[in-house]
Amino acid sequence: TATTKNIAKNITKDITKSLCVTKATARETYVDEFVKLLNEEIYNYFPEHRKKRLIPIFSCLNIPENIQNRLTKANIYAMAMGSDTMDILNFDRIGKNEQIEVKIEQ
Repeated sequence: TATTKNIAKNITKDITKSLCVTKATARETYVDEFVKLLNEEIYNYFPEHRKKRLIPIFSCLNIPENIQNRLTKANIYAMAMGSDTMDILNFDRIGKNEQIEVKIEQ
């Protein structure tokens, strides 16, 4: 796993926005809602950020493996409690991408 400090090292200066949704429990429906927000609605609320790179983060105290896999497929970081800090659980599977592009499965 990687901490948010490691993410900051891999982010270029032109990246300006991250969007984090935090839930008490991780459910597939919450992931689907977040993907829908990212793909269909976010720029209706923030049109000025349309040309900026967005880093999506889904956070919860505990994220089961099946939810982590779903988030990874959608190129969304999964952040959950580690031993001392919140850790990005799927950083090694997403963090190498230069441009994060959210994917939605129909």
